[in-house]
Amino acid sequence: MMDGVHWQLHPASAFSEFERVWDEFNAATFQLPLLSAALMHTGLRHFGNGDEHLAIATDDRGTAALCLIRNRGAPQLTTFQPSQFPVGPWLQRSDLGLPGLAGSLLQHRSKRAALASLTQLDPMFVPRPADAALITSLGYISTGTIDLPESLDDYMATRSENLLANLRRREHKINREHGRIVLEVLEQPAEVARGIDIYSDLESAGWKGRLGTALGKGNVQWRFYQEALASLAREGNARVYILRAGDELAAASFAIVAAHCVYLLKTTHNERLRSIAPGMILRSQFIQSLYEREAGVRRVEIYGALNDSQRPWVTSTREMYSSNVYRGSAIGSLHALWRRMARPFRGNGEPQLTRRDRNRP
Repeated sequence: MMDGVHWQLHPASAFSEFERVWDEFNAATFQLPLLSAALMHTGLRHFGNGDEHLAIATDDRGTAALCLIRNRGAPQLTTFQPSQFPVGPWLQRSDLGLPGLAGSLLQHRSKRAALASLTQLDPMFVPRPADAALITSLGYISTGTIDLPESLDDYMATRSENLLANLRRREHKINREHGRIVLEVLEQPAEVARGIDIYSDLESAGWKGRLGTALGKGNVQWRFYQEALASLAREGNARVYILRAGDELAAASFAIVAAHCVYLLKTTHNERLRSIAPGMILRSQFIQSLYEREAGVRRVEIYGALNDSQRPWVTSTREMYSSNVYRGSAIGSLHALWRRMARPFRGNGEPQLTRRDRNRP
């Protein structure tokens, strides 16, 4: 157990009493809007099952770490990780190490708990620890950042000629066959609510609708985003981007705008318009709109699994990860053996990260 660190656990039903503590600690550490108390609380209401807890670590300097955890059964603890959370709900001071903090939480929580799994950690905030007897880390996804220079021309000058030529060709095709390209940027609360419904109609008409995983009107995903983005919109931090090609809806995206950064949440497109590459056109129009409407923004964080269509736009990448912390080295060895045995059946070999988890909607 990490010396001098003490944990207190509170039921998630009491989270509202600690929202100010959570936000103040986030502001003093990660400064990450994706981990705001409002979003965490909204996620707990819509995706929690009653066994979640708020865990607070303190030491002689004050708050040391905050996280939301749940029991996956007596032997295992895990961070609360609905697929709508791009980042795991874990905050910590930079002067403290992840292995010691997580180990002390494991020791405090229950003498029956053998394993703590901390999911979807960003190495920009929590450096990935080296594997050791009591901790192992596994890659989650590669994600991308777009750093924006002073002008749009400067940014486009750094993009490949292949991307620029493809972009010109698709834009000419749209203008010729569909009409003018228009990007609507919705930011007022009522507009954002309407934009979510437009997004829902578009996604529900595609393959996610056929699989039953779309953000459909009235379902739990829809309720989560309506509530979460409404709260952000009242503070001026929510955006819904709607791309039209002539009279047709082509693509849509949600984002959070805070300080000098935009955080992308979800993107969908009209599958009937695949030949005009609506996703590529949306990215181009979105970046252009940042220079026109969001003068202070200098960075875009994708926070999703980086795909081939996004790579031409990003300026850097990093690998997010998850860590398993063990009560003893023997438990770590047994878990590693279990993962190796499970690999042929699970694809990626890691029990708590399913294919659906890796490709969040």
